[in-house]
Amino acid sequence: MPETSFAKRFVNAQENDDKNWRPGFGGDNAGGANPFALSLRPKNGRQIDGVSMSLFVCHHWIDDGGPVDRLVLVFSVGGVYVEGIHLKRQVEALLEEGKLKRIQEHDSAEIEAIRAHNLDKRKPEEKEPIVLRILVTPDIETRLRSDENLAVIADAMKEGGDSETGNTGRSGR
Repeated sequence: MPETSFAKRFVNAQENDDKNWRPGFGGDNAGGANPFALSLRPKNGRQIDGVSMSLFVCHHWIDDGGPVDRLVLVFSVGGVYVEGIHLKRQVEALLEEGKLKRIQEHDSAEIEAIRAHNLDKRKPEEKEPIVLRILVTPDIETRLRSDENLAVIADAMKEGGDSETGNTGRSGR
């Protein structure tokens, strides 16, 4: 049986290396709704944003080598800001190969599990990336308001939707 390091014993991590988190980045989206889009998934799992990779313009690392990696992905229709730890290696490889298909924001439990996993990893390329934050612009309300046919949905979102009174979906026209 392999010897468990002091660091793993200290944080009371499991001896087996089963991953108890969703991968931060993915290159396989063939089963998704749009296999040619970048799927952006917030930690709460209540929505999925996406943008077509055919609209990709460029990316910039804006962290200046700080402890937190900060990435901006620019598309012709908006942008995506990603903040995290140990991101560069995996993101660069997926972008170079044209395979960046998914970015998953991690919740606090996943972040702690990944940090415990990374304690024993000495080489940066062996560390699992942690996605702390994803911001998408324009946001959903701005997108809806930009189309007069979809503005009704934006109004319903702002009002909170009176589904019990039967007012949801009424345009007021």
